[in-house]
Amino acid sequence: MDFGRPMIHGEKSSLGFEICRTSRRVPDQWRTSRITLICKNPDGDLDEVSNWRPISVCRTLYKIYAAVLARSLQAWALERGVISPEQKGFMPTEGTCEHVFMLDTSLVDSKSAKNNIYVAWLDINNAFGSVQHECIQVVMRAFGVPSYLVEYIADIYARNTTVVRTAGGVVTGEIPVCKGVRQGCPLSGIVFNLVAEVLVRGVKAVHNAGYKFSCADVFAQVLMYADDGCLLASSLLSTTGAASGL
Repeated sequence: MDFGRPMIHGEKSSLGFEICRTSRRVPDQWRTSRITLICKNPDGDLDEVSNWRPISVCRTLYKIYAAVLARSLQAWALERGVISPEQKGFMPTEGTCEHVFMLDTSLVDSKSAKNNIYVAWLDINNAFGSVQHECIQVVMRAFGVPSYLVEYIADIYARNTTVVRTAGGVVTGEIPVCKGVRQGCPLSGIVFNLVAEVLVRGVKAVHNAGYKFSCADVFAQVLMYADDGCLLASSLLSTTGAASGL
């Protein structure tokens, strides 16, 4: 790069990203997001907190940088098969149709073979907002994520804050954020999948859990789409056992 001439915007961004990469630190400004409150029901109680939906926005340059890290982390996870095939949320290929086919086929098989089948639907309460930041590091290290990626992401989640812009245009002071994946961040999908993978493997580890097809030695145990899950079993006891794996 010729430093004797003015740099264009792309070169400035590239140089900034390289500094972040080599130092394994991001600017403090990138740690702060801004939340805008959107009213769910204007005719409802405006003093009720649950009537407002928080929409968080990160800085654009940060999102570009995070997207690069997310691509590297996801490529690593796919290459090594870290994310179970039962997880279809935030994956590069669409898998909803596969899940629907598997569930439909399980129901048809149980009916034709006159076998019992039990289905339990799971929706983890505040799944994305309840992930402990310390847990992210523990899970990544346990799965063998390269240390440099762990350091990058650990720094991104260090000293996070947010400000809230009210409907009246008032902006609050910085509020510490101690848990939860970052809303609107390209990294959040793959980071959440790594944490959720612990739950998926817990279900799959339960002995004799799942529905066994009558025509093949195939089990359908759990179908996941991000934080939404579906457990399948041949008995109520197996369903309970699979749920206990969570």
